[in-house]
Amino acid sequence: MMEEWEEAEAYFEQALAIATMANAFPDLGRTYLNMANLIAHGAEVADLTPVKEYLQQARRIFMERGMGPHARHAREYLEKLFPDDESPDNPNRRRNGEGPTPPAPPEEDEPDYE
Repeated sequence: MMEEWEEAEAYFEQALAIATMANAFPDLGRTYLNMANLIAHGAEVADLTPVKEYLQQARRIFMERGMGPHARHAREYLEKLFPDDESPDNPNRRRNGEGPTPPAPPEEDEPDYE
């Protein structure tokens, strides 16, 4: 199992290097998010610091690129794993389109002809 973990980690590190060199920032953000997920849900980890750092990196990249839904996902994951880290009163908590998801438009079964 440890060998598979090390292999997966090596692939993620390679993906980070390639995305960085290619300036593929959306992919870079998603890779950070996936690395955090792998570590958080992988083998027992005593220190979740890397998870937090990866999620913060992903969120920062998503916010800088205007990828609100992705930034929101990273923020919600941070809040779930580290609920005591960020005050709800922090004005920087939700910004750059990262706020609540707008409601979906109502489905129309048939046109309204009046």
